[in-house]
Amino acid sequence: RVAIFNPSEKKVERIQLFDRVPFAAARDPSKVTFSEKAGAVVNRVPLELAWEFKDLLPGERVTVAYAISSMLDDYAPYAASVVRTAAFNTEEARGLLQVREFRIPPLYVGKTGEVTALLFYGGLESAKASLFLEAPLNGFSVEPKSLDVAFAPRSIRRVSFNVTPFSQEAVGSNVMTLVVASEDFGVRQEAGFIVYSPAGFEGFDWAWLVLLAALVVAAAVLIGRHAGARKQRQLENRFRSLTIEERDGYLKVVREGVLGKK
Repeated sequence: RVAIFNPSEKKVERIQLFDRVPFAAARDPSKVTFSEKAGAVVNRVPLELAWEFKDLLPGERVTVAYAISSMLDDYAPYAASVVRTAAFNTEEARGLLQVREFRIPPLYVGKTGEVTALLFYGGLESAKASLFLEAPLNGFSVEPKSLDVAFAPRSIRRVSFNVTPFSQEAVGSNVMTLVVASEDFGVRQEAGFIVYSPAGFEGFDWAWLVLLAALVVAAAVLIGRHAGARKQRQLENRFRSLTIEERDGYLKVVREGVLGKK
């Protein structure tokens, strides 16, 4: 049994208590029975339990207790366990939610890129939050406009937004902000990114690139055909010349043979 007491004159808006059970006392969470206020198992090896309270008033005392069924006769190992507490005010409560990753790929005008974020929620009770992605005002489209996310206790969530730069005004370096807002916490995470013009200069149209590629292929085919026809003509002329030479030589031999007989 552990008692938590607020000795200050101010309200403690959020407090967490962690109790690590010695390995010799218990290894199986099913052996633990909560009383007073139900706790949560936040770690199995070693076994660690946790509780969370909100709005602890000045002078208020709360108690948490649990029993280990395999240790009802001997609590000696449990006597050496360590209890940790963590109290949060409104400003510090934002630490319950952490943006572990915020990734923005290189973006190109007219093409959609996926912006992703990995969020860790450390609270012991479920929470809901709304997520927004703040892109520069001009030249960007963001879908969806907002996300409503439900966080399970001590959980990780991955979220994504589709961002499309649709104007040349967006080309260059920019800053994007991920905003997470709820009743208990608020987080803003910024990240820089670069938007590129598709061909590196303004006014470029990808259709022209396709047309240019088609023209190059057509020119290569025509040149290949012309070179093949030219080589064919050269071979035909060579064969014709050899045929004429052989014919003239044969006629000369025949003529000389006839004249010689006379």
